[in-house]
Amino acid sequence: MKLQEFEKKTHRGNKLINDKLHFFSSKSSVIISFILFKLNFSANQVTFLFGLAGILSANLFLHKQFIIGYLLWRLHIIIDMADGNIARASKKFNIFAPSIDKIAII
Repeated sequence: MKLQEFEKKTHRGNKLINDKLHFFSSKSSVIISFILFKLNFSANQVTFLFGLAGILSANLFLHKQFIIGYLLWRLHIIIDMADGNIARASKKFNIFAPSIDKIAII
């Protein structure tokens, strides 16, 4: 599958609102999710990465590593969007995904 086809398969119903809310992340999340998809990551595995990036980012902020913490936090947001892209592209949805996402945000 090529990037253009992958991008079409990731289309979401609220794409316009989401793109305005996450103008930077929405563009890069498709590329990141495409790379992870090509590496055979499942949406659940990407959700795990999302949580891990958030924890690491918070830890860096606590230790006053603000620049690296901020960059990892941005990556955290991009990866959050990537798990949904992979789920939509692969048509493999987890009924617990919304709950897992909320837990990973905390």
